[in-house]
Amino acid sequence: MCYVHVAALVAEYLKRKGMFRQGCSAFRVITPNIDEEAAMMEDVGMQDVHFNEEVLMELLEACADGLWKAERYELISDIYKLIIPIYEQRRDFEKLAHLYDTLHRAYTKVMEVMHSGKRLLGTFFRVAFFGQGFFEDEDGKEYIYKEPKFTPLSEISQRLLKLYSDKFGQENVKMIQDSGRVNPKDLEAKFAYIQVTHVTPYLEEKELEERKTDFERSHNIRRFVFETPFTESGKRHGGVEEQCKRRTVLTTTHCFPYVKKRIAVMYQHHTDLSPIEVAIDEMSGKVAELRALCATSEVDMIRLQLKLQGSISVQVNAGPLAYARAFLDDACAKKYPDNKVKQLKEVFRQFVEACGQALAVNERLIKEDQQEYHDEMKASYKDLARELSHIMHEQPSCLGYPVSIFFIVVNEFCERFSYYGMKAVLVLYFKYFIGWDNDFSTTIYHTFVALCYLTPIMGAIIADSWLGKFKTIVYLSVVYTIGQVIMAVSSIHDITDTNRDGVPDNMTLHIALSMLGLILIALGTGAQECGIYSKRSCFPLAFGVPAALMVVALIVFVAGHGMYIMESPKGNILLRVMKCIGFAVNNRFKHRSKQYPKREHWMDWAEEKYDKLLIAQVKMVVKVLFLYIPLPMFWALFDQQGSRWTLQATIMDGNFGAFIIQPDQMQIVNPILIVIMVPIMDSAVYPLIKKCHINFTPLRRMTVGMLLAALAFVAAALLQIQIDKTMPKFPSSSQTQVKFLNLENTSLPVLVEGQEQFDVPSFDSSIEYLTLDTMDVAVSVGGRNATGYFLKEMRHTVLINADGMIQTLNDTTEKPSQGLNAIRTQLNITIKSDELGFLSPSEGSSYLMVPHGKANFTIWNQDGQNCGYIMQLGFGSSYTVLIPSTFSFGQNCTNTIKAVQDIEPNGVHMAWQIIQYFLMTCGEVVFSVTGLDFSYAQAPSNMKSVLQAGWLLTVAVGNIIVLIVAEAGSLPDQWAEYLLFASLLVAVSIVFAIMAYFYTYTDPAEIESKFMELEPEDKKKKELEMMTKDNVAYEQSENTDVKQTKI
Repeated sequence: MCYVHVAALVAEYLKRKGMFRQGCSAFRVITPNIDEEAAMMEDVGMQDVHFNEEVLMELLEACADGLWKAERYELISDIYKLIIPIYEQRRDFEKLAHLYDTLHRAYTKVMEVMHSGKRLLGTFFRVAFFGQGFFEDEDGKEYIYKEPKFTPLSEISQRLLKLYSDKFGQENVKMIQDSGRVNPKDLEAKFAYIQVTHVTPYLEEKELEERKTDFERSHNIRRFVFETPFTESGKRHGGVEEQCKRRTVLTTTHCFPYVKKRIAVMYQHHTDLSPIEVAIDEMSGKVAELRALCATSEVDMIRLQLKLQGSISVQVNAGPLAYARAFLDDACAKKYPDNKVKQLKEVFRQFVEACGQALAVNERLIKEDQQEYHDEMKASYKDLARELSHIMHEQPSCLGYPVSIFFIVVNEFCERFSYYGMKAVLVLYFKYFIGWDNDFSTTIYHTFVALCYLTPIMGAIIADSWLGKFKTIVYLSVVYTIGQVIMAVSSIHDITDTNRDGVPDNMTLHIALSMLGLILIALGTGAQECGIYSKRSCFPLAFGVPAALMVVALIVFVAGHGMYIMESPKGNILLRVMKCIGFAVNNRFKHRSKQYPKREHWMDWAEEKYDKLLIAQVKMVVKVLFLYIPLPMFWALFDQQGSRWTLQATIMDGNFGAFIIQPDQMQIVNPILIVIMVPIMDSAVYPLIKKCHINFTPLRRMTVGMLLAALAFVAAALLQIQIDKTMPKFPSSSQTQVKFLNLENTSLPVLVEGQEQFDVPSFDSSIEYLTLDTMDVAVSVGGRNATGYFLKEMRHTVLINADGMIQTLNDTTEKPSQGLNAIRTQLNITIKSDELGFLSPSEGSSYLMVPHGKANFTIWNQDGQNCGYIMQLGFGSSYTVLIPSTFSFGQNCTNTIKAVQDIEPNGVHMAWQIIQYFLMTCGEVVFSVTGLDFSYAQAPSNMKSVLQAGWLLTVAVGNIIVLIVAEAGSLPDQWAEYLLFASLLVAVSIVFAIMAYFYTYTDPAEIESKFMELEPEDKKKKELEMMTKDNVAYEQSENTDVKQTKI
């Protein structure tokens, strides 16, 4: 370092003379200490010295030589960066070749020492001097000494003792044997005292991440740490439950390496660790050492075995088990903070994992003669793990997870399948079984969903404050199961269908049972469906399967109760937060007079009753909850996938070729796309945006997610417009519609009053319905006049022949629901065992609902002759099958049968919904996943459940918005309602974006750390100090263990 400083001085001199382009600053990358040379003054002496570029080159090469000998190979390149431009300018290629060869060897050496870890980078000691009569200005001062790497504490101690004994006399010098704090008043003035302590370089976590290698962690170091054990009782030694530790961080005036071997300490920082914190620190150190040994490319087997033996062999070192027994045993753990106990448990889990990894590495390295030794260590490891599992109540594991996890996973799978399976078909049940219209079905559906998201908050309060988690889950699961069973029972026709016609006789009972079941399910959440082809539906199966799965979920969860850790209720944090907020608001209202000084934040008015840590945490929570205000609008759109979008699918074509998709089954597109989109977003989209240097913050992502959801509803509106174009136009309340069906073998002319004459082909119908505003209409058929009497809001088919109008049939005035097809005909027809009965000529049958696909009809006569007729049916169509007078049984009997279409089948394919599902899923991934991640990142450690409750509340409010809009029913067209929701969400997104712009991200851990040092026993004193408005001074003087002392 001396050569470096001299070279820096010469470079600075030449720069000021205009003879070299770089001065001292060029050497700052090697050592920050060089800054002190930059203050060099041009005095007379300096003017007398004549340096040149050649002198600098010699010094720089001497620097490179010295760095090589000091094994600081990484710094050689920084020196050569100054030399190489000069040699390049001189075109001295021989020197350049030598330099690059040296650089090559230096980098090779760097790789060697990185792999071997063998490099003499030095060791450090703190040396303190006491004794005004001897040390004078150095009395009470501390220094950091740098010594060769393997210098023991005893050697430097003896050397310093001899040095100062020769100076002051052997009888006047004493060594202080421990590293604890020294009170000069306790020392005798007639002696000179020296205290020597081994110290190590100290780096913060962030610095450790930046400084990867041993060299980087030992170069340019100015902070050092040492630790001193002590007990609160003052005893010299105590059990692990009494042993505390004081960690002292020293900061020197300059960085090492330096031109001097010792550097004065500028100031020091003390932190006291409690016994359990000592245990966490010690065990974390063991874990780090084991992992580091296993991670090296060339494992030092001897060091690994020594570290393993000291970790798992109880005979050699009972440390780990002593810590576990002292802090994790049931009787002892209650004395310590829950978060510290949990932290220690996690460290022990990591410790067991690291020991297992180290044993596996050792097994690969050992030879046959060490197998017995390895087996002994393996047996000790198993004993250690077994005892730790017993102390920590750890369960047996399977595939790396506790067995109890599998009980919980099965329970969760069955419960979620039960909930979503029931919910998928719910709106269809309301519409087709109960008979409610779209708007009312949507209203009840979203009321149920809102309740399902509100009751978990109630369940959490009950669990934390009264019953405990296990009992709450079991009791509410029983309620849930009963609700599912009641829903299944409510959908059975036979309980009220006394005449067995497939239609319930007492719908009130079914509605009452349904509502009771839904309420119980909604309460229980706090803790498939098949096609319908006839009047008798399979809703009992659709609800029965979820009910059965809920029974399985309950049984599995209860079966695993012996493996769960049952914790008694400790109070609900949500209630504490609400009480704290309530007290602050109330206290502020009471002190609203101007005579009371204002406080920085309105939550500060809770200081008289609640501690500052809780208030700081509530402030962070309130800050995030404020951002939640616009979020319900997103959920108002998102949850309509199960209502409006499902109802939209009922009037679409679900034929996907090899299989038929039911309307409620389209909802499966959402989870499938989530599984696909989440990894794509995380691994491709977000990194790509980052590479484009776009700061895509969580709140910006959420804004984009909301806009994507709005875009999904725009897509739904455009799709609805296309669907509406294919829907039949039924007569209004003042209109009637008529068409004519010709039963003759020749076409007939028809003239309707007020309409132009048209011809009806033989054995066929008029092309379209005529819409009439009068009910009594004069009609001429083939020149024969008659008066037709028609009904308002009805469609009619008029049967005509050569004699004129012979009969009027009433047609259906609604599109067949559930994708079924309405078929009617003349004569005796059967389909799938459903008998239409015997029909006389010119008599029409009632409508029969037939599913999509190939429909086989059989026509019989009284003599037993039959004729098979096949129709290919779509979704939602209506036909009148005409069997004309020319019909005869035989091989070509179907040639004369004519199927007249009354209502066209659904013309828009269900696959078009995938576009809106894709947009909504992308919005969900960007909004929901990011929103939860953002909430937890901005939440204090113990307040995540509060924000989760707030998140659930936004979902519930979103569903309430939908039911209000649906119940109001002010928009006549569904596409208009979709656009209304999309517009509202766009407006809300703009508001949210403005709120996000002014939001300041916080680090909860950093804020909490300011308050975590408060001692519990000082709580009463602190409250008193706050009431006397002197809390700030008190915190600075009493409530912190972290102090800085200027040396």
